[in-house]
Amino acid sequence: APCASDATDIMTLTIQSAVIVNAGPDDSSCENIPYVLSGTASNMTSILWTTVGDGSFDDPSLLTAAYTPGPNDILNGSIDLSLTAYPIVPCTVDTSDLMTLTIQLLPTADAGLNDTICEIDTFTLLGTATNEQSVLWATSGDGVFDDVTLYDATYSPGINDIINGTVDLSFTAIATAPCAVDDTDIMTLVIQGMPTVDAGPNGSICENTSCTLVGTALNYQSVLWTTSGDGTFDDATLLAATYIPGTNDISNDTVYLSLTAYAFLCELADTMTLIIQSLPTVDAGPDYLICEDNSYTLSGSATNDQSVLWTTLGDGTFDDDSLYDATYTTGT
Repeated sequence: APCASDATDIMTLTIQSAVIVNAGPDDSSCENIPYVLSGTASNMTSILWTTVGDGSFDDPSLLTAAYTPGPNDILNGSIDLSLTAYPIVPCTVDTSDLMTLTIQLLPTADAGLNDTICEIDTFTLLGTATNEQSVLWATSGDGVFDDVTLYDATYSPGINDIINGTVDLSFTAIATAPCAVDDTDIMTLVIQGMPTVDAGPNGSICENTSCTLVGTALNYQSVLWTTSGDGTFDDATLLAATYIPGTNDISNDTVYLSLTAYAFLCELADTMTLIIQSLPTVDAGPDYLICEDNSYTLSGSATNDQSVLWTTLGDGTFDDDSLYDATYTTGT
């Protein structure tokens, strides 16, 4: 007053938006694969990726930088990655966001030590694995597994395995996602062929004699005779061993002799029957006195005999000299 006309002037205030940053969702990566990050940021002049681990970025100034885990990152199993966005003036407050990268280890497989079995046996495997999703056995031969997905699967050799004498068994540890590289280890199973053995034909001997055996064997390292009785061998490790019957053998009239052939882990046996014939015993009966014009009915007895025969030093005759109770008539 007393002026009545107002005056107006205008200024423009520009408002700079604050930084917005997002390091992306937590994720996982395989130890042998660089991980491509998916950070986002706005209202910034630049960004920078950093880590507290020992890995490296191909270019930490890129939102989609690739991170290669270091040895300690892999050992620890995870690492935090930080994305920092720098503001546009006049803003002065940097903004950061974290994402956690879980590091999946590659699988390892161990099929176990090489081993040997007999062709008639099965083999229980001892596979071990780490960082695996699952495991799988496979064979270079024609045998079969009871379950190829078991660490301790049982393997039964096939005909070709036995003919070839060896077979390779491979054990694969299947990678856990996001890893895609499986690991395989191989063990060799040696298959020992069975020996062949024949104890020889059944036989018989007299109780007062010995028996020379006629065993045969092929593809063996050693042989051994054994008896079901109480007799003895001169050398039980010989194919042509001699067997001397024992008291019980003679009493039982029969003994079983087994020949076993050994070939490393394999063994096979065959048995023969030896019949032992006891010596005969004979009794002509008591002495007796008769009149010259009489005949005499004898009372002989015998055991273990095939037949009997009466004879005389005189000139008399027997009605039948093959009878135990033959009748003797005196001669002149």
